[in-house]
Amino acid sequence: MMKQKKKKFFVLAMMMLISVIPSGCIFKMDAAVYAKGFLNCISGKDYKGAYERTYPYAAQSLKEEDFIKKYKDIFDALQIRSITYTEGTSSETETGYAYTYQAKYVSETYGDFTQTYTMDLRPYEDTLKINWNPSLIFPDMDFGDTVSIQTLKGKRGEIFSADGEVLAKNDYADTVIVDLTKAKDFEAFGPKLSEELSLKPKEIEELKKDYDKAVKNKQDILVVKSYPKDTFDDKAIADLAKITGVSVDKKKHAPLRYYTLKDAVSHIVGYTSAPDEKEAESFKAAGIDPATLIGQTGLELAYDEQMRGRDGEAVYIKDEYGRIKTTLYREEAQNGLDLRLTVDSKLQEKAYRLLAENLKQGQSGVAVVLNADTGFVEAAACWPSFDNNLFSFPIDDAAYKKMFTDKEANNPLFPRITQGLYPPGSSLKPFTIAPSLEEGVVNASTAFPEESRIKKNKWLPGPDFEPWTYPKITRVSDSGSPLQLSNALIHSDNIYFAWAALKLGQEKMLAYLQKYSLGTSMPFDLPLAKSNIVNESSDYDKKLLADTGYGQGEVLVTPMQLAGMYTAFAENGDMKQPVLVQALKRENGNDYDVSEEVAPKTYKSGVFKQSTLDTLLPYMERVVTEGTGKGARVSGLKIGGKTGTAEIGGDKSREISWVAGFWMEKYDSSVMKGESRLVLVMVDGPAEEGGPAKLAIARELLKKKT
Repeated sequence: MMKQKKKKFFVLAMMMLISVIPSGCIFKMDAAVYAKGFLNCISGKDYKGAYERTYPYAAQSLKEEDFIKKYKDIFDALQIRSITYTEGTSSETETGYAYTYQAKYVSETYGDFTQTYTMDLRPYEDTLKINWNPSLIFPDMDFGDTVSIQTLKGKRGEIFSADGEVLAKNDYADTVIVDLTKAKDFEAFGPKLSEELSLKPKEIEELKKDYDKAVKNKQDILVVKSYPKDTFDDKAIADLAKITGVSVDKKKHAPLRYYTLKDAVSHIVGYTSAPDEKEAESFKAAGIDPATLIGQTGLELAYDEQMRGRDGEAVYIKDEYGRIKTTLYREEAQNGLDLRLTVDSKLQEKAYRLLAENLKQGQSGVAVVLNADTGFVEAAACWPSFDNNLFSFPIDDAAYKKMFTDKEANNPLFPRITQGLYPPGSSLKPFTIAPSLEEGVVNASTAFPEESRIKKNKWLPGPDFEPWTYPKITRVSDSGSPLQLSNALIHSDNIYFAWAALKLGQEKMLAYLQKYSLGTSMPFDLPLAKSNIVNESSDYDKKLLADTGYGQGEVLVTPMQLAGMYTAFAENGDMKQPVLVQALKRENGNDYDVSEEVAPKTYKSGVFKQSTLDTLLPYMERVVTEGTGKGARVSGLKIGGKTGTAEIGGDKSREISWVAGFWMEKYDSSVMKGESRLVLVMVDGPAEEGGPAKLAIARELLKKKT
């Protein structure tokens, strides 16, 4: 009996104890269980299972398909590959329970999103349900908000001249647009616009389709067509504006690369274009915008990677009006590097204009201006040329092909400055006679010993070179007697230089020419074609050696390399490396950060002995004052130089005509301090027509700045 009383008392005591414990205590433990169940569904991408755990009476509850789509769209877009949760804490609220926890979203692209969440759980029948709202995706998110991923564009670096002119800039095409909030009836504006723009029937048909699509998508602006920059002048813009809603945009809708000096600088600056299908696919695989412009020629190609900007990205939560509420992630874009060239824009335009004014139909040519003291290229122009802005828009295949096949066009895209290989002719004579001077084969007073064997300006080499089974060596005219180095160089006598080369010998001639950089490709910002002394398949016989002595035979060189070689005469025996890009810079707000700055470089030191220079330089001055280079004289300037002509073709109807000239004293003034100019001009065309043109061009380019 006593035991029964004790048992009843224990049961009664337990009931009393339970009655004083808050009724939510059991549910508080359940809140964590239900919350974790929901979160496990989300992390396992079981969005249907998660939806089944949501409270059905939420004020703005989503339908199941909308709920699933929202999670899937956001997590897929952010490339969420895993979700983890920390152990949370539960607390009682007026309507149920709150569960506070941290969630970590791990994205393959955007890093980790770690934030603190609070989940609202409410009693429903005999369980708890999650009173869902978008803050369970991101805490700052509400109904009507969206997650937006925006690409932050990295700009392509621009190209500037030494005097601050932009040569390649990021700009916009002329784009005809229609404001659909004003022009709501295609039939009202379409025919007028088509007539004004001379649209073809197919273009009109496409325009109508674009209009219908824009209206369906509730777009405000319809882009009609983009045109090259400055296609529309003020009058044309005003005429288009008479059509309701129509205008010309020049600042927003169609980004393009614009080249300000066009033909004058196209062979060194080059051009960009959109990638082809294969390139676009490789860009996409590498995470690069497939529409990114890529360099195709010139500096645009050579420095494509350095100039190409890197895009950034930002992830925002935006409200229903498109306003940014929260930034979840931001990686800043990085602009590409700008190039600052050594080129003077005004001198570049002058060089191009001189070529255009002096060269005739069927001729082509190059003009290079160097600061011989630094090797910096101040101008490098080519004729014929092309407007590199043409490649901002698709070019008709037939028109493109015509540039290469049309005889009158004369291959305007070919970069003759850097890729044209030409026989240097007599312009090489200072380099071929220098070895004979340095080896003691000749000196300033050495006379040609076989004048008696010269008949009608043709020389048959005598006993020292027999047997001679080759044609006689020819010169243009009698250079005077005795035939010594002075009059031979001043009047460019082939016979003297052929004789000196034969006396020197093949082995030494080859060694010295290689020392002067021939047979290689001189370093430069743009690829230079490899120069040549003798073909690998050739037998370097006596005739070829003699021809080499006066700059023909199989010797080939680019204009830029020959200009670089001549700096050795202008700079006391030091051959400078030509430089086109002086600095690479990156825009940083209102400032520039210099990424790389190029100092003047000596390519080869002590190319000539001082005694060689002492002998040759006075004669090179006389070439300009009284010899073949008289047409390049500039009053008040002491100039040294050498001309040259090389006949090519089986009938010798074509010739390569050269002149190289350089200041023999540095010009020092408030305008230019320590300036040392070197000019090289090459004209390729019909025989006997290039001489006057090359000298006229060189003379103007050798003049001082004013």
